[in-house]
Amino acid sequence: MSEPANHRKVYARGLFDGLRKAGIVDVEEFMNAAKMKQVESGLTGIARKVLDAVPIADQWQAHTIANEIKRLTGSAPEIKIVTGCLESLKASGLVRERVRGKWIKVVVREYVEPEEIAAPAKVAELRKQQPEQPTARELLSQVAVAMMDLAAKVEDVANEIDKAEKRNEEKTAKLRQLQELLRGLGQ
Repeated sequence: MSEPANHRKVYARGLFDGLRKAGIVDVEEFMNAAKMKQVESGLTGIARKVLDAVPIADQWQAHTIANEIKRLTGSAPEIKIVTGCLESLKASGLVRERVRGKWIKVVVREYVEPEEIAAPAKVAELRKQQPEQPTARELLSQVAVAMMDLAAKVEDVANEIDKAEKRNEEKTAKLRQLQELLRGLGQ
């Protein structure tokens, strides 16, 4: 009477999108080294022998894998056992069956942590051009230094003006003396 739940695949951004962005095309069959090591640690003896006999580069049929096991270990497992192990390894994600009846080992991509991602040249150049913002105390000290320099310049200008006035007074006094002498001569 109860109907089985109709589950639909929900699309959301997550692991598969991240793997695609990282350049991993076949995200459904992605296997990282840690996950592979964990799955391999739980394998039975015959499953490990089957996994060791599955090639990475070529696709082999189950009887070829059984012959490889016989060549490597000397024991000859039955084809049904090899096929069962291959199916369980496929369910674990350690081997793939791209073509029906032909098996290949999943390649593990090693993740190398980047040392340090260098910023593009423009960003680095812009950072060099933009000085760091000074703190309030640094700004206040810069203003104080500028004011002291300005005060020294104002004092220098005031001294120059005083000297110029004294020279003008001396010249004016000499002119008055000359004027009185000329008046005295003209009388």
